[in-house]
Amino acid sequence: MKRLTLLFSLLFMCVSLAFSQRQVTGTVEDNSGNPIPGASVIVVGTSSGTVTDIEGNFAISVSSGDQLEFSFVGYESQTVTVGAQSTLTITLVESTEFLDEIVVSGYQTQTRKSLSGAIASVDVNNAVKTPVINAAEMLQGRVTGVSVINSGQPGSAPIVRIRGYGTPNNNSPLYVIDGVQTDDAYVLSSLSPSDIEQINVLKDASAAIYGARASNGVIVITTKSGSYNAKSTVTFESYVGSSRAVGLPTLLNAQQHGDMIWQSKINDGVAPNHPQYGTGGSPNVPSSLQGTPAGISTTVDPNGTDWLDAIFDPGLAQQYKFSVSSGNANSKFMMSMEYLDRQGAQIMTGYKTGRTRMNAEFKINDRITIGEHLNVTYDSERGGNQVQAAYRSSPLIPLYDNDGNFAGGYGTPLGLGNVQNPYAVLKRTEDDFQKSFRAFGDVYANVNIIKGLDYKVVFGGMMRDLANRRFVVKNPEHSEPRSTNTLYEQSFRQYNWNLTNTLNYKASFDNHSIDALLGYEALSNNFKGHEISRNDYLFETPNFYLLSNGAGTPVVQYANANAYTISSAFLTVNYAYNNRYLLTATVRQDNTSRFSKANADAIFPSASFGWVLSEEDFYSSDNYMKLRVSYGTLGNQSLGRTAPDQNISNLSEANAYYPFDGSSISTGAALSAVGNPDLQWETVVSANAGLDFRLMDNKLYGSVDYFNITTNDLIAV
Repeated sequence: MKRLTLLFSLLFMCVSLAFSQRQVTGTVEDNSGNPIPGASVIVVGTSSGTVTDIEGNFAISVSSGDQLEFSFVGYESQTVTVGAQSTLTITLVESTEFLDEIVVSGYQTQTRKSLSGAIASVDVNNAVKTPVINAAEMLQGRVTGVSVINSGQPGSAPIVRIRGYGTPNNNSPLYVIDGVQTDDAYVLSSLSPSDIEQINVLKDASAAIYGARASNGVIVITTKSGSYNAKSTVTFESYVGSSRAVGLPTLLNAQQHGDMIWQSKINDGVAPNHPQYGTGGSPNVPSSLQGTPAGISTTVDPNGTDWLDAIFDPGLAQQYKFSVSSGNANSKFMMSMEYLDRQGAQIMTGYKTGRTRMNAEFKINDRITIGEHLNVTYDSERGGNQVQAAYRSSPLIPLYDNDGNFAGGYGTPLGLGNVQNPYAVLKRTEDDFQKSFRAFGDVYANVNIIKGLDYKVVFGGMMRDLANRRFVVKNPEHSEPRSTNTLYEQSFRQYNWNLTNTLNYKASFDNHSIDALLGYEALSNNFKGHEISRNDYLFETPNFYLLSNGAGTPVVQYANANAYTISSAFLTVNYAYNNRYLLTATVRQDNTSRFSKANADAIFPSASFGWVLSEEDFYSSDNYMKLRVSYGTLGNQSLGRTAPDQNISNLSEANAYYPFDGSSISTGAALSAVGNPDLQWETVVSANAGLDFRLMDNKLYGSVDYFNITTNDLIAV
């Protein structure tokens, strides 16, 4: 009986505990009432926790009396005791300790207050509040000195420039994504904005730590990797919208276009006349195009054709994303899958992509940590831009003739110009494509050798395969029609890898702190591709678009392969005294295969100094103020050619023909570039002076910089 009583007591206790657990929901927001996505919500004293969704909402199981801790980077943590309430609204206040934020500034991390270089950060939390589809759009307008130019074609590579143009050669910055290095701006379209944790831009000599490829600045992107001791979180996001062209000019209608021609004739002192508008005191809009080839009848719209209206059409955009993250005491991971379909503002243009990311980290023991980052992207895009042609096209030309074929200028004597029908050009690209597969990531291991001394090895790589098909059809309606059709097929593979080994020592004593990093790095970049064309196809249908189906001779438009390697050793030392005086010194030696052995090596030093005025005794205000100066040299070997010191001869069916027997033509090789064995590094000298400030209780903050960049030993190849 005692055993039975004990059993019932235990059951009652379990039931009581079960019923004492309940779910609390709520929202985390900032001072302005804006939701804070990604904020951590943890039950104090347990491993139970969650993160807020894109709307700042959360749900978590708690017991009465539990304490919930709410935190987010850049805000002060807040602890709330759970009472009888089931709904909470938490307002996080921007942290006055923002200077303790960890910033990935190179191969190491630093607190923001210890930075002495011109390193700017993107407010990622604010950037994702608008519907951005890639990392490039997050940069746009959010970092001073950084310009982002998009072509308007969804999925196309943006032109990113940091502090303008410094060389006639490659001006692209270096992108470092979780340790993987590349100067290919297309990589920005492979990153989902909501997967990004931090974006930092190295604008001055602070980029010298990256050496050979950092002369145009460095953009360091860190992606989310989950959290230790965090509850599993599953998130689904969806977005549907549209894009359309705005601010387009109003084109002249048919009558206005005729009036313009008449006025221009009068201004020239010539009697007005036109093959379509006739003669006389005023132009007459014809009911059909005059002088068209036999058998072609084309009715003219009395109001004319609005070519901008014809080629622009609102494009649907839809995005769906699924992500899951979790963590315990010894591991953490984050995985996401995303699908995006974004139609362009011009007809027959658009971009589709599927993106998958997997980040994980594991603590093997108290000293060893291993991890990986992996990103896989497949995308397909269709491009075309006919705005200029739309401006130049006559409003008399309709989209189609009376038989349903595309209309055009047909011939110069018709007075309709020689512009191709822009609507027809876009419609005929419906079966063209550019498809790309990209995978990049890294694996790493960190070993704590002794207190303050860590060894880290990172092996990263990137691979991209591209296939492009373009079929140029006959255009009989054009004033200069093509006599044949042509299929172009292009493919290439690009891959690179980098291996980095670093020793990092950190120590603090009295009012001194030191952070020293010694490293060695090797990287390799490889490319191989070709484009082949063939003409004279019997059918202009997609099923027939194969090189083997053309009757003409295949032509190699280009076929090449190139590769280069860089090996580097570097040392950087960060020193701070009393959080008041900051000093960073960096030296890096690079060796590149792009130059001859005599000029392959180069050493690039840099230094920066920071003075936190607000830490001085004579500074009475509570406002934060820091002065910065930096000076350094960086090298550039990113040229238009892989081996600029060598003579290059290319086999070309398109450009090299030789009549060896005096009559028949044979394909041969042509000297395409003359080498210069005396070429050496371009050297970029960067000087910077800046001021960081935060005023009015951190309500007003910013940076002011003056910089001077000089490029020496410019190379033109």
